[in-house]
Amino acid sequence: MSARPSLLFVNQHYAPDLASTAQHLTDLAEHLAADGFEVHVLCSRDHYLSGEMDVPAEETRNGVHVHRVRTTAFGRDGTLGRLADYASYFLQVLGRLLTGRRYDAVVSLTTPPLLPVAMAVARLLRGQSYGIWSMDLHPEAETAVGMIDGEGPLGRLLYALTDWSYRRAAFTVDLGPHMKERIRAKGVLDERLHTIPVWNKKEEVFPISDDENPLVEEVGIHDKFVVMYSGNAGLGVLKKGRNAGDTASSMKFTSPNIEKYWLCLRLASPLRNSSPGLGTGSAASRRESP
Repeated sequence: MSARPSLLFVNQHYAPDLASTAQHLTDLAEHLAADGFEVHVLCSRDHYLSGEMDVPAEETRNGVHVHRVRTTAFGRDGTLGRLADYASYFLQVLGRLLTGRRYDAVVSLTTPPLLPVAMAVARLLRGQSYGIWSMDLHPEAETAVGMIDGEGPLGRLLYALTDWSYRRAAFTVDLGPHMKERIRAKGVLDERLHTIPVWNKKEEVFPISDDENPLVEEVGIHDKFVVMYSGNAGLGVLKKGRNAGDTASSMKFTSPNIEKYWLCLRLASPLRNSSPGLGTGSAASRRESP
């Protein structure tokens, strides 16, 4: 092992992209670089929402060596385009792992889906050890929203590949007890499972009163009971949103001040196209914010 242990993180998104996985990976990578590790990140140039970012293919950013591969950049509006983005990144990652530099440790995140499978193939063919930082569970997520049939031929194949990649990993970081239980069901040994919940920076996210919160006045929700969901407004939100319509209707029996108000940066295409399923209520959109 070198004097400075070399680490490679692999994820489709990295700073300056605002994807959640990009932000958390950037936090960790920069912390480890400051702590004396030689940190590398292999990511793409495409923006989480759509298009390609104007960023260099190679740069050192706050001590982290960032390597960006060029992929298709159709964005998230169409399924076929998204699959093309995933596949082009996956294949380039696999090529780098099989022919490029070896690292003391490689850590794979889970964007795009099946990314850990590339790590498992590299270990099989080249002996490169790896770990998984599991930000999402695939194909469990796709099964849950009805995109694939988990018991069908495609579903069985995807589960077999991902389960194999998790079992081959030297370690897996999960986000909490429910994810840990699902990963354990893949056949992963308990001693290889480690829980690290996602975090926020105290100087960036902190509680403030309604009177000091400019967003409250901006969207007109002062003196209203607010249940907040902070995250990606995708297919999962579509199903939950429909349920929220029923829940909000039942809650009105106990509080006349409850209404549905959808404040979002951007709704995925299936959600926009199925807006009647969200029930009645107001809506507004805002620009993305880290």
